[in-house]
Amino acid sequence: MNPHHSQQELAKINVHQLMEKVQSKRDVFNFLTQECEAYLPKLDTINIFFLKQIARGTKDVREML
Repeated sequence: MNPHHSQQELAKINVHQLMEKVQSKRDVFNFLTQECEAYLPKLDTINIFFLKQIARGTKDVREML
C-alpha cells in the first residue's frame, strides 16, 4: 500500500466544502479515520486545530493497515 494514500485522498476533497458539512470535531475525526483511513491519536487527545491541519494537507497522516 502507498503510505501517502490518505494524503492523496485528502487532496481530492474540497476542504472548504468539507468544513461546511461537518458539525463537530467528531465529524471531522470520523471522516478522516473512516473515509480517508488516516491513523490518528484518540479523539480526546487531539483538538480541532490538529484535525483542520490534516484536512488542509498541512500535516501528514499515515494510512491504517
